[in-house]
Amino acid sequence: MTEFNVEKLISDYLDSVYVISHSQASVDSYKSSIDHFSKFIQSKYEKPLDQILSLMKDESIDRYKIFQEFVIYHYLFIIVR
Repeated sequence: MTEFNVEKLISDYLDSVYVISHSQASVDSYKSSIDHFSKFIQSKYEKPLDQILSLMKDESIDRYKIFQEFVIYHYLFIIVR
């Protein structure tokens, strides 16, 4: 399993969002979505985000299934509430 710094990965990603959008609101929106995804991962898989991302990167876990579950979770527990 490959280890990486998830905080740096997220920070770099959010920096790129800002470079493209020039909008702090966009960065805040993406950050909020990442935070929701992290909470979902912790509650569903009882693992920190970095472990799940490593498993997804190594293709040891089905990333499409995780994203599908997250979309359903997000709809039911974030949007519908």
